Amino acid sequence: MEAVISRLLFALEKSVTIFLSVWAIRYKAGCDYKLSPQAASLRWVVALAGYLVAVSLPGDSLAYIRVFAYVVGLGFFCWPNFAYHLDKLLRRWPSTQGTVISRQTTENGWNIGYNYFFNGERYGGTMRVRPVAGSTPDELYPDGKPLTVSYDPYNPDCSRLI
Repeated sequence: MEAVISRLLFALEKSVTIFLSVWAIRYKAGCDYKLSPQAASLRWVVALAGYLVAVSLPGDSLAYIRVFAYVVGLGFFCWPNFAYHLDKLLRRWPSTQGTVISRQTTENGWNIGYNYFFNGERYGGTMRVRPVAGSTPDELYPDGKPLTVSYDPYNPDCSRLI
C-alpha cells in the first residue's frame, strides 16, 4: 500500500508541473478545441484510468505497462485535444445542407470548396475528393450545387463533406 501511495504522489507531483507548462503553451497559442460534455467526460475517464493503472500495478516486472498507462493518462490530462479527436471518432456529427463555392484540380485529386450556415453564421471548408474518370470537377461540382456537410456543433469551423 505504501508503494502505491508513493507512486501516486510522485505521479501527481510530476503531472502538475508538466500540466502547468503545457497549459501555458496551449493558452498562449489558443490551440484547444472546445470540448463537448461527452469529450470532457472521456478526457477525465481516460486520464484517471491511466493514472490508476500506472500506480496500482505491482512490482517492477510490469514497469513498461505502468509507464505507458502514465503517459496516456498524462497526455489526456495535459492535452484535451486528444479527447476531442477520440470523441470525434466515436460519435456522429450533425449534418446540414451546404453549397459548392469553388473547385480546384490538383495532382492528388479535386479540392472542393463549400460553405454552410450554422446558427445564422456562415462557415466553410475544403475537402479533397477523388477524381471521377471522364469527368471534370466543373461538371460534377458546379457553383451552388447542394451538398451534405457534417460539422462539429462545438467547433463549427471543423466540417467535412458526406
